[in-house]
Amino acid sequence: MTHSRRDFLKTVSAVAATGAMGTRGGGAVERLLQNPLNSLNPQAPSVGDPALRELTQTALDAARSAGATYADIRISARRAQNINTRERRLQNVSDSDTFGFGVRTLANGAWGFAGSNVPTKDEVARVARNAVAMAKANSTVQLRPVLLAAVTPTPNGEWKSPIQVDPFTVPIAEKVGLLLAANEAALKVPGARFVNSGMFFLREEKTLATSDGTFVVQTIYRTFPNMTVTAVSPDSSDFQIRQSNDVAPMGLGYEHVTNSNLVGNATRWAAEAVQKLNANPVQVGRYDLVLHPTHLWLTIHESVAHPTELDRAEGFEANYAGTSFVAPPHKTLGKLKFGSDLMNIRGDRS
Repeated sequence: MTHSRRDFLKTVSAVAATGAMGTRGGGAVERLLQNPLNSLNPQAPSVGDPALRELTQTALDAARSAGATYADIRISARRAQNINTRERRLQNVSDSDTFGFGVRTLANGAWGFAGSNVPTKDEVARVARNAVAMAKANSTVQLRPVLLAAVTPTPNGEWKSPIQVDPFTVPIAEKVGLLLAANEAALKVPGARFVNSGMFFLREEKTLATSDGTFVVQTIYRTFPNMTVTAVSPDSSDFQIRQSNDVAPMGLGYEHVTNSNLVGNATRWAAEAVQKLNANPVQVGRYDLVLHPTHLWLTIHESVAHPTELDRAEGFEANYAGTSFVAPPHKTLGKLKFGSDLMNIRGDRS
């Protein structure tokens, strides 16, 4: 069954009563309504397809033939969907689909990298050779050669996010209807003037093959429902906002949206935004600060998670999140004391 743009607009109008729609990619939403399970790029092979193992082997063979002592190839297919509303209006629906691969090689003790989005044997081999050439060029300015630790290969690994409902199988009209119902609940609170809400979904399918004999496939989902309520004082002299910080992005499916209870929580978030209008301002001074768990996760993320990223600790990255206090890693590992004895942080990548 096919859906025209007019059919789609009628569907959304029935849910939204009134709204304006924006799309990116020209007709993407209509195509999703026609077949919501399929990728927007039908030419890109599905990550996990057995045929990709042959492509990865082509890359590894080409890299070794060009002089690499180690090589790996990562193939990634990403689909992301954003839906945004404001008050009683649908503002935007966007759906993006990307596919590509990258080859990383080690030659003469230095790293080289090259990538492409054309999944053919000839292109994979060409990219692998380019990665080796880059590694050899980088080795001329390498301060010390890279030495890799011994690993036990995983020849047939597979992992998927523990989702219950694939968010990309849920109709867009249903998602929009839920957001607008939550907005309506917030607007019923006296003093709540503006409401923005949205949903973000990501599915990332990744294949990794290494010259050590590893071949693993991961399918990762990320779901993030969100809302911001703005309350305005009766004389319009002040405004305060309440964001849905207590609903964090999670590696779950659409069940995270359902369990977040946006409609039920919208009333509380709106009421708390109104309460902030009458809150006493903080006086200048020194205070003990207690962080609520809804914000503590972000504090840990910024102060601990970013600095302990290996590429940042090694000095390869220094963007807006800064550098790292655990640099260089070989001098701080097992020696650095960070925080009070009462603070315990556990990193679990299982």
